[in-house]
Parts: sequence; structure tokens; C-alpha cells
Amino acid sequence: MELKLEKNKITGREKLLIIPLFKDSDFTLKMPAELHALLKKRQQLKDFTASQGQSLLLLPDSDKLPAKILLCGFGKKEQLNDTSARNSAALAVKAAKKLKLQQAEMILPENLAKHAQAFGEGLGMGNYNPAKYQTGKNKQNNEKTDIKKITIFYDGKDKKLAAALRDGLEIAAAVNEVRDLVNAPPALKTVNYMAEKAREVARQNGYKITVIDKKKLEQMGMGALMGVNRGSTAGAKLVMIEHSPWGSSKKPVVIAGKGIIFDSGGYNLKPSAAMSNMNLDMAGAASVIGLFMLLKKLKVKQHVAGIFALTENLIDANAQKPSDIVTTYSGKTVEISNTDAEGRLILCDTISYALKKWEPRYLIDIATLTGACMVALGERYAGLFSNDKELAAKLEKAGKESDELLWPLPLHPDYSAKMKSKIADLRNSDDSPYAGASKGAAFIQYFVGKTPWAHLDIAGPAHVKEPKKYENEMATGYGVRLFLQFLRNL
Repeated sequence: MELKLEKNKITGREKLLIIPLFKDSDFTLKMPAELHALLKKRQQLKDFTASQGQSLLLLPDSDKLPAKILLCGFGKKEQLNDTSARNSAALAVKAAKKLKLQQAEMILPENLAKHAQAFGEGLGMGNYNPAKYQTGKNKQNNEKTDIKKITIFYDGKDKKLAAALRDGLEIAAAVNEVRDLVNAPPALKTVNYMAEKAREVARQNGYKITVIDKKKLEQMGMGALMGVNRGSTAGAKLVMIEHSPWGSSKKPVVIAGKGIIFDSGGYNLKPSAAMSNMNLDMAGAASVIGLFMLLKKLKVKQHVAGIFALTENLIDANAQKPSDIVTTYSGKTVEISNTDAEGRLILCDTISYALKKWEPRYLIDIATLTGACMVALGERYAGLFSNDKELAAKLEKAGKESDELLWPLPLHPDYSAKMKSKIADLRNSDDSPYAGASKGAAFIQYFVGKTPWAHLDIAGPAHVKEPKKYENEMATGYGVRLFLQFLRNL
């Protein structure tokens, strides 16, 4: 979406003018007398209450006004915050998309200025089109709904407003790319494709990047990762990308993502209903890529390292079997009690390597790890597990500010004990259906040591059936905005 800003005077050059209205709306912008009169008349008729999400299309019979005027309700002005600004902007764009005009003008009310970044995020995320792989007339019709250019009129008093709006659109663009990555079919979104996407982001931003292939990973002793990879013809890779801005002397914040390209469950095969959307199982790795699309553009001053392992979890004659034992990169041995508990296996090797390489200030992993977490928290919250109260509080705060919510869940010693094996050091699951999310986190904790660490189980909010106002069904891009806010707050 191309953004243009104009001060004070509404031009009416485009066919569509979007006017956000609050229940107690005032207009401080200079506007044509006919437009002002038209709005006053609508207010007097009281058929448009300006409730959030309400819209009304006007077709004025005047050559001095745009051909179409779309009134969009933003709710009560006193309830305005970043979340409501983001939601309202997305709803306005979604209403405008139905008109298939592709270009629009929009008034920005004065009191939205301090929420301009969130407003920009809502515009960009609301404009997302998930129908990437449609063809013919369906594709043409979908493309006609995209808003390609929007001109925003504002009073010109706040010099930071333009930058904040553009930041919001940059953030939305990164989130939308992550959505595309997660939604992509596994036949296209291969291990090599994901690694090349990370290289592309590194080249564009001047980041240091390292990609380690299967042969080297075997030599390094990454037995847990290679065990998961045994059923796939695509060799696993480990990707590391680093943002180290000038003046950042502290040890890095390391963010580790789960990168399972497709998860069949292995020999502990998933039922068909649970397998159909398992192309989403690399959402954690995708969020790391999305974050790195923004760090340099938005001048984030923190030293940040991203790391993720990429593999499929499939079945063939060589595939890992229940009762196998693997030796992890840390040296600990793990009994494979369930081949469908594979995310924690690739994460334990990823985390062990990250600790040795960077000795991080904070270590955060993000993974679509357990259906149990989705059962517990649904689609609105990710599970938050941590060995450090300060880190957990900072993440929870960033989640509230970005509307990517986290809910603390327990790491009890009894759950850790359940991950002990009688034949090896650990096992990757137990037989009980209870506290599955906590046990998954407890397994990962064995590989963290004393490093301040948090585990985010995003199985619920990464891919949704009941989207937020700025989302669509399927992938959400969860994690990008959360991490960005977290890093800005440090």
C-alpha cells in the first residue's frame, strides 16, 4: 500500500473519501462547505451512530465532492487507544475494499495522531489478501479489492505523525509477508525456500547470516534435529541471522523459532483433521524472519540474534521411531516416546547451540508447540513460560501494548520430573493427556541452564478460525509486533 500525506485541505481527487467518525466527532480539518453540510445532515438523521465497525456509503450528487464517501465508525473517542485505533483502521479498509476502487483518500482525525503507528498497522493488515494462489477471474476479482494507494489528510501540527504512520505500514508489510509464508503450501515453502528467504532479508539489510546444512549438522552432533529429519528427503538446515547495530555493546537477545515445514506427526501419525493445516508449523521461524525485516528499517538499537532449524517431520523407512534414543547437541540423551512431539527436539538442539555461540542476555523461543496450549487458551493468547520473572513481565507488557497477548502458565517441578526417562536422560513426552503445554516447556527448560529464558507456545494465535478485526482466517503473523515492542521497551 502506497501512502501519501497531505496537510489541511481535502482535495477530493479520488473517487472514494473515507471519513472516520467518533460518536462525539469534531472536524478540525478544512473541508469544502458542501462536505461539511453533508456530514451535519447525516448526524441529524441519526441513522449512523459511529459505532466501531459501522460503515455507511454516501453517493453525493455534486461535482465538488468525491463520487463516493464512506463513513466509518470508530466508537467513543474517550475509549481510543492503540488497539481500538488498529481495529478501526482495519475495519475501515475492509469496508473500502468491498468497493473495488483500489485508491482512496482518508481524513485522519486530530486525536488519532498519538496512535498513528497502530493506525498504520491496521490499514496495512486490514488490506491483506490471503487468496494468493487463486487464478483466473477469482484472482482478478480479489486483486481489485486491494487498496494500492491511500492519501491521508491531517492538520499538519504533529511532525512525527507521518513517520509513525509509515512505521505502522512497514510493520504491517512484514506481518503480511509472514502470513504469506505460513499460509504457503509445503511443496513451495521448502527448507531451501525458507533459508533463501532469510538470506534475502539479510542481503537487503546488511545482516550477518549463516546457514548450516545437513552434513555439517550431523558432524556437529545435532542428534535431536537430525532424528526428526530422518523421514524427510529434504536435508535439515540451521539458520542464524544477526542484527548488531553500532553502539550495541550488550550481549544479544536471542530469539529461536520452530521451523517444521510440515508436520505429519511421524510414526505417531496425526489424524487427518489435525494434519490438514500443518504447513503452519514453521510459524515461529517465520516470525523471526518477519522481525528481521524491521530491525534495521525501524532503527532498533538492540543487539538481536535470530536462529531457527528447518526440517519436515515425515515418514519413510528411515524415519525416527517411537522408542528410539537420540543424543542431543548438549550431550543429553532423549528417548523418543512420541514422534509427534518433534518441535521440542529441534528446539533443544537450536537452543543449546545458541547458548554456546552467543551467551545471550535473554533467550526467547517461539513455537507452535502443543495443541494442549490451544485447548487451554484458545486463539487469543499464547502461553508464556519463563524461568525469569523480569523477562516474563517485559514480554507480557509488550504483548498488551501490541495486542499480541500472552498468558503465564506454570513450570512446576512435577512436570519436569515427568520428562525423565528410565532408559535415557529424558523422554520427549509422557503418557498423560494433562498439562501438555507445561510438560513441553519443561522439556525445553532442561537445555536452558541459568540463562534468562522464555518459551512462547503460539499454537493458538498463529493460525486462527476466528480472526481479530485486523486479521483474516488462517495465518496471523503473530510474534513480529510483540518482539518489536519488547525490543523497543528494553
